[in-house]
Amino acid sequence: MNQIGFGCSKLTSNFTRKQALKNLETAFDAGITHFDVARLYGQGLAESILGEFMRAKRDQVTITTKTGLTANRGLLSKNLFLQNVAKIAYRQVKKLGGQSLATTLTPSAIVNDFAIDKVKTSVETSLRELNTDYVDYLLLHEATVEQANNANLVALLEDYKKNGSIKQYGIASYSDKIRNQLHLLPKGFTVLQTNSSFPTTVPHSLQNEAIDNYFYFSPLLNIKQVGVLFKTDKELAKSVSSLLGFDVAENALDIVLMQQNMNANDGTFLFTTADNSKIKQTMARWRHIQTISVTPVNFEEAKMLINHKLQLSCR
Repeated sequence: MNQIGFGCSKLTSNFTRKQALKNLETAFDAGITHFDVARLYGQGLAESILGEFMRAKRDQVTITTKTGLTANRGLLSKNLFLQNVAKIAYRQVKKLGGQSLATTLTPSAIVNDFAIDKVKTSVETSLRELNTDYVDYLLLHEATVEQANNANLVALLEDYKKNGSIKQYGIASYSDKIRNQLHLLPKGFTVLQTNSSFPTTVPHSLQNEAIDNYFYFSPLLNIKQVGVLFKTDKELAKSVSSLLGFDVAENALDIVLMQQNMNANDGTFLFTTADNSKIKQTMARWRHIQTISVTPVNFEEAKMLINHKLQLSCR
């Protein structure tokens, strides 16, 4: 059966550490036991917050973290409140045309670096910030298959696995970046994290028998657009509702979650928000869609109708 996990990329959208910890507590209390983070998120602060949260829960949760992508650390990198103030200032200054000034307000370029010394430092820092002796899944963050085939990097990952610092390792990349090369990954790569945004389907080439664990990000990417479509196109909403047996105009979230539930790979999909009410709503609807019986044929037909309309609206 497919699972649901909480992505920590928006933890640092909160202005205080207390608010961020409340996001994690809300997710855990709602039944989520898998948390996905990365060195990149919040310039390292997301790992620290997750580490504080799970001090007394390590044996009750699983964790994914990632290495390879980092932001140039700025003066505000250790202060959650100032990070968010800087983000607001950046958006406002950029809107007014002050691009060069805006760039100085926040750390700039994201660095892609899988050099052995960088990965070592990243993993050691992650373990320290997460307050744990091991992570369940370590992923190469937006790596190419070519980067993953670095023999020295593979040897390092195997060493971490042998000494228990990581349980499994793999790659986290967009499907269009790796869809025709997944079979070229070294055999030790048993975890894949890729995008799965309704109503598109994960490419068949990414369904690989060498992968033991699948994780899917951005499942709710198009939820607002789909909801608006149902509200404005009454005929579409009526047709899709007839196929699925419930009013999609009132429950657009259900159809998005249904795709994740019906995914054949028995993977874990990840959603993220800093809004505790949305965490509770998503989990409530997730439990609800388990009770809905829809045939794969009807669901695929509904998706085709929606996808067609979405493509027309984008022209």
